[in-house]
Amino acid sequence: SGLRNTDQGLFRRFGDCSDPYVTVSVGNQKLWTPTINNDLNPVWNSQWFSFILGEGQRSLQLEVFDSDFLTTDELLGKASVDLASLPAGEWLERKEGLGAGNG
Repeated sequence: SGLRNTDQGLFRRFGDCSDPYVTVSVGNQKLWTPTINNDLNPVWNSQWFSFILGEGQRSLQLEVFDSDFLTTDELLGKASVDLASLPAGEWLERKEGLGAGNG
């Protein structure tokens, strides 16, 4: 929550703000959430992702981007989850802070 608004210029002047989406990856497998338009506090609570874990793939990478129509999407932040630290066969809710980005 509380992403930085990276939209600029005319769009920002008319109340436009970041349009976030998340890429979720394990190894070379990458999936992404839908984009939520004009929302600095997005929630994706209906997304399910399934990955086949290969040998040595023990890290889940999350990157939050601002979707931009005319320019390259901007990285707002990222987080990493060590899969080895998660209990097998159980649901677990985690909240992670974002690091290394513009948001």
